[in-house]
Amino acid sequence: MRVRQGNDRPRSSLSILQFPWLLAGRRNWKGLARSLAICIPAYALFFSVNIAHGTFRSFADNMAPFKPVDISRLDTALFGQMPSVWMQDLVGATGLFAEAAFLYWTTFFWIPTILIGVVAIGRGRSFLLRLILLHAAVVFTADVLYAIVPSRPPWMDADLVRIVAAQSQDGVHLDRNPFAALPSLHVAVPLAFALWFWGLEKTDALRRLAPALALWSVGMAWSVIYTGEHYVVDVIAGYAWAVLVFAILARLGLVHARRHDVVEVAPGAAPADLGMLAPRTIPAAASDQAA
Repeated sequence: MRVRQGNDRPRSSLSILQFPWLLAGRRNWKGLARSLAICIPAYALFFSVNIAHGTFRSFADNMAPFKPVDISRLDTALFGQMPSVWMQDLVGATGLFAEAAFLYWTTFFWIPTILIGVVAIGRGRSFLLRLILLHAAVVFTADVLYAIVPSRPPWMDADLVRIVAAQSQDGVHLDRNPFAALPSLHVAVPLAFALWFWGLEKTDALRRLAPALALWSVGMAWSVIYTGEHYVVDVIAGYAWAVLVFAILARLGLVHARRHDVVEVAPGAAPADLGMLAPRTIPAAASDQAA
């Protein structure tokens, strides 16, 4: 997003990217109202996609023409032993390690929510819609595969503690379809977000989030394998799925908004109203010299 303020010429870079501090740092009710006007529709669309995904996924196993596939033999053939079993035998399935793995697993649900708000306020509608499109394409195409080829998770095929269920307060896993395992969306979605942010312009400060999101995806791979939710094969398929969907949308020109998109902001309003996500502007004379 580029912001035009008065006679200043735009420059597409952001200062600080912490979304929670953005709302907390509002200086006036008008600015807060503008943020809510942007975020409420953004979150309504994002949550609608997730609700539709969850609904379809919960019934996908009933639509499958085949019985759930057992992938344990493939993991054992590749590694000599199921990695989930080896990891739980090494560090145990209870205690601080298990609690940390479970908490890390839950980041799958709230980190994308924060990122949607960051993009909604910091980049605007065009960029936001493309990010949600990528997210929807990854999860909905995976849902189709779940309906065609359901697969069994490790905790069904080996002597494993289902750490996610054990750590939940009610002891029940929240997923209504345990056979929606291949590919793993817990790694596919973080990687898709990392690819999207990496695809931004090099001068865009939001691009700096990409390496952290890629590391988040790697950590999520450890979490889902250790907790017995996914095989390594599921994780590899998840990475491949994210790359494939991203590549197809990029080929179609649907990944990022056009770079010359400009958002008009009232003179003198951008820094105060956009808070710490406000794009930096430079005077026309200085930008001409830089050019």
